[in-house]
Parts: sequence; C-alpha cells; structure tokens
Amino acid sequence: VNTFSDYARTPTINQEKTDLNRLISAVVDLYRSANPDASFEIEFAPDLPTASVDAGRLRQVFNNLIKNALEASGATGKPPQIRVTTRQLASEAGDHIEIAVADRGEGIPNQILGNVFEPYVTNKTKGTGLGLAIVKKIVEEHGGLVTLENNDGPGACATIRLPLDGKDSPAEAIDNRRAV
Repeated sequence: VNTFSDYARTPTINQEKTDLNRLISAVVDLYRSANPDASFEIEFAPDLPTASVDAGRLRQVFNNLIKNALEASGATGKPPQIRVTTRQLASEAGDHIEIAVADRGEGIPNQILGNVFEPYVTNKTKGTGLGLAIVKKIVEEHGGLVTLENNDGPGACATIRLPLDGKDSPAEAIDNRRAV
C-alpha cells in the first residue's frame, strides 16, 4: 500500500546542487556492506558537475536499481557482479549526466522488456511490480529519461540521463550524443 501511495502521489521535488558521484557511492557502499560476496565495479567521471536534483528521491532510484541488479545477479547462483558508471554527455539539446547500473544476471525476459516500467509488471515471485514504475516517475520528474536493456552478454543495464542545464529532455539527445 505504501509503495502504491508513493507511486500515485503528486511529487514534491526539493532540488539542490548535488554531487551525484557521492550520492551513488553512498548507496553502493550500503549494498556493498550488506552483500560482501557481491562485486561492485565503479567507474565515475572524475569531473562530473553537480546537478540540481532532489537527492532523497534519486537515492530511492539508485537503491531500487542496485537492489534489482543484485537480485537479478543472485538468481544465476554466482556471486553478483554490478557495474555502476557516470559520465557527462553533450549534444545540441544540452548537457546531460548519464548514470548506468549493469548486472550480470539472466537479463529481462523479452515478453516484458517493452513494458518493464509499467506498474505491476514483474518477473519476480515477490514484490509489487511498482519499483521500476517509481524509478521512471522520479527520473521523469527531474526532466530525465530512463531505459532498460539486456546486455550483449549476460545481464541487463539501466541507463538514466538527467539534464544539466534544464534546456531539453535527454530523450531529444540520445542519438546525437558524445561523451565529454
């Protein structure tokens, strides 16, 4: 009920300049402590600019994505392997920050891949199926875009693009991007 309430409520965004590398690192450290058998590979852009975001709401996004990645990786019977990266992108539509969370799990079944951000869509036996819907909602509240794709090898990768300068949504810049 609480999860559905979070999904359905009108958002209150309290934006402030935030070091996303530091925010994500804190979430990773929490999961690293709780999952000592898991391997976390972190590749943060060293000069990533601060972004005007609601740190609490984005912490919820990163918690959900890392938790999902751990669960997906754990389903293989091997120690979980999670890779988290950040980088800055520039395009005609403006500058963006890209955050990627990848796992080495079984990937997402093709029959739900296109609907994975819709409420109640899940392939898990536990849970509400609202986690990724909430992720999408929070990212969109920040003017961003989130995608989820299967890797070429094992696993899947969630990618978030957030605008740096508030010009346009990252959706308009996906095909014309370059790393900075």
